[in-house]
Amino acid sequence: MHFFDISKPWTLLAHPGTPAVKKAAEDFLYCINSIRKKSGLSESILMKDHTKTTDVPAIIFSIDDEDSRNRGFAWRAGEDRIEISGKSPRGLSRGIYDFLNALGFSWPSPQTEIIPEHDAKNTSHYALTRTDSCVHRDNSEEPFNRLVLTAGLGVKKMDAWLLWAFRNSTDAVVIPPGKTNLPGSKKAGRKTEQVLARAFLYGLDMEVGGWELSQLVPRNRFLFNKEIFRMEQGRRKRPGNFCPTNPDTIRLIQKEAKKLFTRFPEIQLFHLWPDRNREETWCRCPTCRAFSPVEQNIIGVNAAADILAEIRPDALVSYFELDGEKGEIKSRKNMFSVNPHFDIPGSGWLLAETSRKK
Repeated sequence: MHFFDISKPWTLLAHPGTPAVKKAAEDFLYCINSIRKKSGLSESILMKDHTKTTDVPAIIFSIDDEDSRNRGFAWRAGEDRIEISGKSPRGLSRGIYDFLNALGFSWPSPQTEIIPEHDAKNTSHYALTRTDSCVHRDNSEEPFNRLVLTAGLGVKKMDAWLLWAFRNSTDAVVIPPGKTNLPGSKKAGRKTEQVLARAFLYGLDMEVGGWELSQLVPRNRFLFNKEIFRMEQGRRKRPGNFCPTNPDTIRLIQKEAKKLFTRFPEIQLFHLWPDRNREETWCRCPTCRAFSPVEQNIIGVNAAADILAEIRPDALVSYFELDGEKGEIKSRKNMFSVNPHFDIPGSGWLLAETSRKK
């Protein structure tokens, strides 16, 4: 078994990189210095700018090239030299945390940090669970991990979850558009701006949406036009999605979708999912009965995707799809499916693991 000897006078040589690389390097120092302190070592490991050097022992962070979308990384650990490299700043960050995971660090939740134990015979020796180089040069087929933010969390909790996402190799954060706190809009609030700043610091992609499809059919229309809302047992219902086969519904979706998409000119990916916990609660009017819940959902998202293709041909929209469910209605070319299946209890957040769409 290979050991990382933390008692040696290690020097960390870090690539200047991006704010995310700097944050990962600082977190790496925090982790290593925490176990040094735990082992009774007083001096801390210091970080220097990345330069060509023969100094040993050394921990070297490097970036192979600047392909910002390649998340590949590699690391190898010797007795006096540890090298962690990435194909991009994001790849280097992932490599840093992969090494820390191999050392025994993990963060199951923002409130939980697991610190490794030293060897029973030598308090300065910490075992690496993997001794081989960990290489992911071509990871185009790996899931693209997204942390989906729901309303109701304070800034402090948001920051904690963004750090958790960064440490767990999450690629993007999804922010709901809301009513006033809109990223990129003139009415953007301080809370949203802080989330944006933190997401940038951690190198997370910014996306907009979530369980927002029904927001394109505003609930305040119920008193004046009940026919656009879903039917259940012969009566129109305000909660739980809408009636997607009504032409008035389609026109309203496209009108509201245009407002949403133009509000965020820099966002490349939108998520439009049905009401949370009501994903299969759809319309049972005579026309809609011919379509399954997944088909009704796609009809609604297709209407929004058509508008997005007109005004933002470079952008994409995701739609909700349960495992194994397919329908006869084809989705538009600028759409892809997502199944947000990993719920973190008590957090108000969801980790959506999807195919790698950008």
